[in-house]
Amino acid sequence: MVAQSWLPLQGRTLPLGQWGLWVSVNEVPLGVHPFIWEKLADNAILNQLRNDGEINDDLQQAVRQGRFRRMSLAELLADQED
Repeated sequence: MVAQSWLPLQGRTLPLGQWGLWVSVNEVPLGVHPFIWEKLADNAILNQLRNDGEINDDLQQAVRQGRFRRMSLAELLADQED
């Protein structure tokens, strides 16, 4: 299933917390997808995203050129709680 529209979020102030996207057909609820908004420590990553959630052209080019240090999955997940 693909929605015919999307929710642009750029430039909007979003409250922190949980919200859900409800899917219904003929007013019969079929499911809900929960979302949780969290405050990020640094918006540097958000500045690299386009409205559709994809990375912007500058970051795509940096990825193609290999300008990032390789990192193992263990390193990536090291600071996460169990």
